[in-house]
Order: sequence, then structure tokens, then C-alpha cells
Amino acid sequence: PWIGPDSSSRFIDLVIDPGHAFGSGSHPTTRLMLTALAEHVGPGDRVVDLGTGSGILAIAAARLGADVLGIDLDPAAAPAVQTNATANGVGERVDVRIGDISDISDISDDERFDVALLNVTIDIHESVAPAVERLDVPVLIVAGILDGEQAERAARLHGQSPTERLSEDGWVALVFDRGRGDAAT
Repeated sequence: PWIGPDSSSRFIDLVIDPGHAFGSGSHPTTRLMLTALAEHVGPGDRVVDLGTGSGILAIAAARLGADVLGIDLDPAAAPAVQTNATANGVGERVDVRIGDISDISDISDDERFDVALLNVTIDIHESVAPAVERLDVPVLIVAGILDGEQAERAARLHGQSPTERLSEDGWVALVFDRGRGDAAT
């Protein structure tokens, strides 16, 4: 909120005050995730943002027309996400749950998502990969990883070859797109 809108940008402006939660939007991995979101999220999608922090990715997905569930371990995430979602006019499209994303036990079997977002460090990728696999999403977008060995490890952890790879300043985002018709129903 302390930075004015950029009228020259081709992107939508988001108002994000991270409060005590993680994520101001200034890191290259966040920018990479936002770029991937613009290509892979649209109206009517159901998105889960694992490790939502301040909610910047959840809010961007909602601004693109998706209904979003953000999950984070940090109790400070819920008020930050709700405040930021309301400030961006998408409070009704974003829900937040506090919980361990390596467990995600509060996601019921009948909750289906089109896209999962995971912008966390490689060690967290390692601990949450089995839970992410159980979500069985058609599109998985991951970041928080360095180019090279970490990116290769992340691809192995998520059991797929990326269909798209974005990079900036030594960081990468990987998109695993199985196609929307391939998701289990």
C-alpha cells in the first residue's frame, strides 16, 4: 500500500500489506509465479495456494477470476490474507485455512482444484510433495527454488517433467500442466 500503482505496467496492480505474514511480492519467485498465474488461471478455476503467507498469489488468482483456498501454518496469515483480499476487492473469492501444508488433512476428498500453487524453499518442497501429489491437480505451479540442481530436484519430487520453465536472477518457477481433461474426477 505504500507504493503507488504503476500505470505503465501491463499487469494488474495488487495492494499487499504482509503484516506479520510472509510475502510482500518483491522476490523474483513471486514475480515468476504471478507471470505463470496470468497464463494458467482464469475465471471459474479452483485454486489452492499452499503456503499462502500474505496471500499475494491467492489474491492474484482471485483477481483473475478463480475461487481460492490459501493454506498456511502461520496464524498471522489468515488476517493478512483477508485484509489484503478485501483491499483488492476479492474478499469473497479467497478463503484461508491455518494448517500444515505437508498434511493438508482439512481438504476433503470431494474438494477438487484445477491449479495448485507452491512457492516455498526446496526443503519444504521435499516435505510437502506427497501431499501435493494427493491433491491430483491438473496444473501445478512451483517456485522458491534456485536454477540448476534445486530445479531438477523439484521436478523429481513432483514426479513430472515441467511443461514450462520461467527464470529470473537465478530463481525458477516450474509449471507442470497435465491438461485439464486428465484430472481424476
